[in-house]
Amino acid sequence: MAICITIVSTHTKRRRYKRGNVRFKQLQIGPDLRETIPYGESLVPLCACVDRLDEYLSREWSFHWHDEVEFAVVRRGAVRFTVRQGDEGVAINLREGDGIVINSGRLHSVRSKASGTELTGFAVPPAFIERLYNGAESSAVRPVVESGMAHAILRADNEDAALLLETMREIFEADDGPCGELRLIELACRAWRLFANLIIKSDEAAPRTGSRAAARERNMKKMLSYVHAHFREAIGVDDIARSAAVSRTECFRCFRSALGETPTEYLSTYRLSAAASLLAGTTRPIADIASSCGFGSSSYFGKLFRARYGKTPRDYRELAQRKGPASV
Repeated sequence: MAICITIVSTHTKRRRYKRGNVRFKQLQIGPDLRETIPYGESLVPLCACVDRLDEYLSREWSFHWHDEVEFAVVRRGAVRFTVRQGDEGVAINLREGDGIVINSGRLHSVRSKASGTELTGFAVPPAFIERLYNGAESSAVRPVVESGMAHAILRADNEDAALLLETMREIFEADDGPCGELRLIELACRAWRLFANLIIKSDEAAPRTGSRAAARERNMKKMLSYVHAHFREAIGVDDIARSAAVSRTECFRCFRSALGETPTEYLSTYRLSAAASLLAGTTRPIADIASSCGFGSSSYFGKLFRARYGKTPRDYRELAQRKGPASV
């Protein structure tokens, strides 16, 4: 069944892969940046998991989205979520005990701010709630997924968030005893209802469908997807803008408002991240890695890499392969 309360080393939401002597985890993200959460052949498509961010390269998840509404609590440590909200990217710093809800289809990224950080996460597909109504259009689904609320922040010291946080904790404390599946379904529905109530009480309940913000979010997904698919090539701002049929000016505006950086800066950061993965997980020559990640010069690559990671590519590789991805 897909209701799985498991530790990240064995659960099915994230995929583990191995390069050389180093083991990593990565999200299952497609070319369109959509994360696919596998549920197998279960009739109850719910997924809960615990993620240790130290087990991911650079302790981060790049921008992605998924159909599911995601409920997450910081179990240990501290994280920074960046969520696309309207025309902007909103940075949210969460500490131990805080939680967040990410609405369906919203671009977001996650970066650990401390070693040992763990997140508990619970994903509820809108289709699952619809099935409770025999597939009929439900007032419990559309007002949520089509609302202007991309996320809800749940602070541990906020009374309004207390019931939803408690529901999320109950999900992870649930056992597999008699009627265990029914109990998890009950808790998932309660979490969905409480999130819906937050939307109703907010100023962001109006549907976003057809809005300018929705169109810009679609364009942002296209441009990020293009960068991820073509970063190895000699691409520039004009190519990125062309992938979403927007002007250079609009391309710059989208990246600056959503990510706080230019398209060129994001491209460089993504190339460096890909290079770091290859350095940590392969024995390929550094010059070859630089070239394959879109850098025309090994010396320029080394300069940018050291500025971002505080180490030369060679030192980064030695440390990562000796102590694992969490060490870098």
